[in-house]
Amino acid sequence: MAEYKLEVTTGDKQYAGTWDHIYVTLFGTEGQSERTELDNYGFDFSTGTTGTYTVKTSLSLGKLLLVKVEKDPFLCLPEDEWYFSKVVVTTPEGEAILFPCYRWISRGELVELRGGRAMKNFEEDHPLLIDHRKKELTLKKSLYQWKSLAAGLPQVNHFDDPLKLPADIRFSMSKITEIDQTKMITGIELKLKGLLGSSEKWESTEDMKKIFWYKKTTMSEYVSEHWKEDDFYGSQFLNGVNPNMIKCCSELPPNFPVTDEMVKPFLTEGSSLQKEMEKGNIFLYDQKRMDGIPPRVKNGEPLHVTAGLCLLY
Repeated sequence: MAEYKLEVTTGDKQYAGTWDHIYVTLFGTEGQSERTELDNYGFDFSTGTTGTYTVKTSLSLGKLLLVKVEKDPFLCLPEDEWYFSKVVVTTPEGEAILFPCYRWISRGELVELRGGRAMKNFEEDHPLLIDHRKKELTLKKSLYQWKSLAAGLPQVNHFDDPLKLPADIRFSMSKITEIDQTKMITGIELKLKGLLGSSEKWESTEDMKKIFWYKKTTMSEYVSEHWKEDDFYGSQFLNGVNPNMIKCCSELPPNFPVTDEMVKPFLTEGSSLQKEMEKGNIFLYDQKRMDGIPPRVKNGEPLHVTAGLCLLY
């Protein structure tokens, strides 16, 4: 009889725990274990906890390759997604192997986790792992497909309903609760300050800073201090929705009359716009593909959107 010790960790996110039944199956080079329910005395899989369990096999499974984890319903309780962080398996030979997950798992869903060092495709040397990789790729291709909004625009995912997204990429219940709570507190704050429904105009960014006192974060404070700086603007641009539209610029478009005088304060002394273009230091963001696409309609009127141009140095 061989015994495998499992340490299963539930994440510390809000609502990360579950009442559902959790089952595991171990796969090794010499065979697989029986499907075993992880069940200790008391409440298993509560938020931020690690439970220890034992899976018994008649013989050693050899080198451990995969851990399959399944989540089945407990009685008739409603769905409660589980944030499964990791499982560490200690083999009968004393080797401790980490199988990371770090994702939400829905009822009826199963995950197959790999342990040890990450492998590239050509490094796979066991038929079970090769087959697992192929099946995982086939599943991902069936889940994530693309559709076009308009000719020439980047494609978008085919999901029309956020609830149809896989649990590990859509907003979790804890995130939805956080958003709802923030909305409620923000609304109360605006009402107490007499700003809810106000038509007064802001005179400066300092006025905007006075509006919300409750919801301040490290990031929001950093943005309010650095939003005018070139490097921060560049960072936002490169991490934006479509950075692939930025192209090296060797010649300005005819509808973009930028002159040397305009850019002189930003260039090194003695240089010029033409010289910097020849060196490959000037980049252009041109939204001409957006021209002619019907904008959204608000209050019965179409919104006005410009197909803009942006020069980057």
